[in-house]
Amino acid sequence: MNYYFFAFKVRKYFKIIILILLLFTFKTKSTASEDYSYLSYGLFQYLESKDFYDKYLLSLSKDMIKNSVNHFKDLDNYGASVLLRARTEFYSGNYTFADKILLRFSEESPQSPFIPVVIYERAFFAFENEEYAKSHRLFSEAKSLSEKFYSKIRDSVYIHLAHFSLYWNAISLMQQGKYQDAEPLLEECYKKYPNLTYSDDALYAIGIIAEMNRDYDKAKIYYRTNIKLYPKRNTMMASRIREINNNLVLRDYQTAITNIEQAETIWKQILNKDANVQDLEQQSYAESASEEIQYFKGEAYKLSGFFDRAITTYSLFLDTFTDSKLINYVRLGIAWCFLNKGDHRKAISFYESVIDSEKDDESILKSSAKLFRAVSLKRAGDVETARKEFIHLSTEVNNPNIALALIELGQIYFEEGEYEKAVRILERSEREATEASSVVRTYLLLGESYFELRNWEKAIKSFTTAEQIAIKSSDFLLPQKSWYISHSRLRRGIALVKNNRNGEAIPSLLSYLATNNTHGRGDEALYWLAEAYYRSDLLKNSIDKYKSLIELYPTSQYLEEAYYGLGWSHFRLKEFKQSSEVFEIMIKIFPDSRHTLEVLIRQADGYYYIRDFNKAVDFYRRASRLAPAGSDEGEYSSFQLAQALYRLQKNEEAITELLVFVRKFPRSAYAPYALYLTGWIRFEQKKYNEAIENFNFLTQAYPQSILVPRAYYSIGDAYYNMGNYENAIAHYKIVVESYPSSSLAPEALKSIQFCYMVLGRTDEAMKITDQYVESNPNSPFAPEFLFKKGEMFYTDRRFKDAITEYENFIQKYPNSEKNSEAIYWMAKSYLSLNDLDNAEKTFKRVLISFPKTDYAAQSLLELGLIKKQQADISAADSIFKILQKNYPDNPASAQAGFEMASIRYSLGDTNSAIGLFREIAEKFKGMEYADQSRYRLAMHYRLSGKSDSAITEFQFLATNPDINANNPSLSAEAQYRIGEIYMRSGNCFDAIKSYKIVQDRFVGFEDWFTLALLNLGECYERIGDYTSAATAYEEIIKYRSEDDYGKTAKRRHSLLKNLEKNRN
Repeated sequence: MNYYFFAFKVRKYFKIIILILLLFTFKTKSTASEDYSYLSYGLFQYLESKDFYDKYLLSLSKDMIKNSVNHFKDLDNYGASVLLRARTEFYSGNYTFADKILLRFSEESPQSPFIPVVIYERAFFAFENEEYAKSHRLFSEAKSLSEKFYSKIRDSVYIHLAHFSLYWNAISLMQQGKYQDAEPLLEECYKKYPNLTYSDDALYAIGIIAEMNRDYDKAKIYYRTNIKLYPKRNTMMASRIREINNNLVLRDYQTAITNIEQAETIWKQILNKDANVQDLEQQSYAESASEEIQYFKGEAYKLSGFFDRAITTYSLFLDTFTDSKLINYVRLGIAWCFLNKGDHRKAISFYESVIDSEKDDESILKSSAKLFRAVSLKRAGDVETARKEFIHLSTEVNNPNIALALIELGQIYFEEGEYEKAVRILERSEREATEASSVVRTYLLLGESYFELRNWEKAIKSFTTAEQIAIKSSDFLLPQKSWYISHSRLRRGIALVKNNRNGEAIPSLLSYLATNNTHGRGDEALYWLAEAYYRSDLLKNSIDKYKSLIELYPTSQYLEEAYYGLGWSHFRLKEFKQSSEVFEIMIKIFPDSRHTLEVLIRQADGYYYIRDFNKAVDFYRRASRLAPAGSDEGEYSSFQLAQALYRLQKNEEAITELLVFVRKFPRSAYAPYALYLTGWIRFEQKKYNEAIENFNFLTQAYPQSILVPRAYYSIGDAYYNMGNYENAIAHYKIVVESYPSSSLAPEALKSIQFCYMVLGRTDEAMKITDQYVESNPNSPFAPEFLFKKGEMFYTDRRFKDAITEYENFIQKYPNSEKNSEAIYWMAKSYLSLNDLDNAEKTFKRVLISFPKTDYAAQSLLELGLIKKQQADISAADSIFKILQKNYPDNPASAQAGFEMASIRYSLGDTNSAIGLFREIAEKFKGMEYADQSRYRLAMHYRLSGKSDSAITEFQFLATNPDINANNPSLSAEAQYRIGEIYMRSGNCFDAIKSYKIVQDRFVGFEDWFTLALLNLGECYERIGDYTSAATAYEEIIKYRSEDDYGKTAKRRHSLLKNLEKNRN
């Protein structure tokens, strides 16, 4: 038996739905021309929309009734006659009377075997009369009754009747548009009755519902299942064609091509009546299968980018199927291929064929052809005609492509630099667009237009909206979805950087780069990410990204800027060696760079900072020669050139450049500095008279310069060094009296005091401070001068006078921030006088009055040291504990901990002491008492025979750069001790290495240097290298021949000589 399949109508007439997906990439005006690589015009979802049922399927239902009547006739002859009479009335046009006949029978004979058939027949009468709600109710009842009667009678006719009722019940629901309600009935139809009449039709119907819901993956599964389960049924070919269409919609072009080849082979076998298909049911609705297969083949080639193959396939279709209902779809397809191949004339010709042949002005085919014709005209260079057509299309009220026309029109204005017009057009497109692709394109192009208008906020908002919509869209509704998302992120990120919202830009740009799908714009993203990091002061990150760009994209248009940014990043991190190297590479690669002058200056600055003054001179000189006359760059580089020459101690060259600078740039802010440096160089050369002339010239030529007080002060110093103390005092007084607010005023005052003291006028030296304070009571330096008076007394060991002056200071300035310091030095003065009671009281005064200052911590420390000095160990330990608790991070806490550990070590509490030494060493790294604590740890391990632990601690002290710089004597001893430990253990080779480090690095520390040489000689003796031993002793004798070390070296050297004689 042959069963026709059905397809579901959207309307009562044939219709094909086109979804036109326009995908453009946007570029700013300054970049390359349009990129149409993502265009995908013409892809469509093809639904052959017939009625939800077919007359043949109705005839099958009627046959079912007829067979049922014959089957049950012997059981209920009356029931059979009623059915026949009702059918006669129905087909005579008496639907209502027919239905009443059957209703009366069902009420009078509810136990008749015909009851399920009667209800089924009533359902069909309602269905054919288009009373679908009623037919749905009656088919449901028929199915239930059929299953009920089957459970009693076990006659298979009822199973078929239940199956038919189930299927037609679903169709009734679909006729009402209730597809969601119909789907579970269809599922039940093929699953519960897999081998009955409508099982394949049910599967096919579910596939169609999935398509109507745009769930194309699900539709594919049902069509493929139908082909697999029912390969001989009438819906096989239709399922294959639907599967092809869904693969095209989902852009699985390779699978679609494979499906097409399979379908084409089977269809040819059917047409040729091959033996392979003899048992195949007659394929329903397959009259157009040849056309559809040929058309889909062209679409697959087109969408795969094989335009020549597609053109060949479409051309064959046009020659073969001249009257096909698909002919205009084929014309659209072939036109699109020519458009992408750049043959705009042929593309326009085919688009015009569609326009001329489509009679319905509102046809989506005609509208699309008009749109594409305009696109073709634009690509062909006829932008003005294209513009007019887009404008016309955008004004057609019922045009389904208004949004697309507006987008294309906006694109034209954008490319012409008419960004305001582009925005107005695209804002209208924003209102018209409904499809995801159109909406996203609109926002992207809006974003680009706002970007060019430097309206960063609106650009950011547009790009963000485009991304959000793209994320929510499906791949079907938005082809190249990932591209839209990543592109939106890139452009938003750049706009955020432009808007100085760098912190927000970083995640957006990182997200773009993380997609691994940068579409050739990875260098752009890396550059702007690096810029975002740079502007956020995340310079290590910016360096990493600039380097990545340079390494990954050596031909990038951003290469020059990447080098420039990389150099600046290093420069700002004060990594001047690296910055100079980067800038040097940049100038070699881009000799004509607009940054060349600035880069030369920055290179010079970098070399200057790292004290490579020779290179600094070279680059400053190159920059000064390159700079335009009178420019800021020329001014700066010329001045810095003189500075670098001075640093190289090329004083005469420096003076020449400085004087040239003053002549070329007399109004420069650097001119006074140039004159001052000239004087200072002469000062350093001890050419004091010339220096005085230069300084005097500065005060006369630039009397308003901030360097004038310094010039007078330096004149005073010059006279002081010449022994002319009276003139020195005179010029120091100019600083004190004319510039009392200058930071040099206190120093000038002290210098006056020194001069008076040299002249033996001590009283005048002390009075000068009082005179200044009396004359300048409101000077910000008045308190400082008075405070320094106390310092002078303390330094001069006049402790009682110091106490008096500090007390006077506190009384005169009761709210001064220096009061805690004044009281502290009062206490120290009492301590120096050995007045411990007053010292303690005064230190406690600091604690009570200023508990949060550093001097409070220092005072506690002094109190603890006093108790330790008095042998009150318990009290000292308690005070040190309080200090550590109240001031845990203060440097005084380090000494307190050290003192506590020393006390416990001396009392034999070794474990506690070692724990404290370790705590101080780790917590206060870089401080004096941390180093002393580590030293005590090392010595403890050394004395305890724990050589490895001792070496570890000594190694830290010997190699730490801060300790090397601040306490080199400790480093020298630590290195010596390492050699000593190796030597004691008999490891002369490692001992020699350690002693040689002392010899090479610590030559200025005579004791450790000499001890190391003595032990070095002894180690050489032990290993039999007497020559090297003699050399070590000779070096000691050379410098210290008369002291004990020298005498020991002479004795050992003499023994070696005697040994050598005896050996000979």
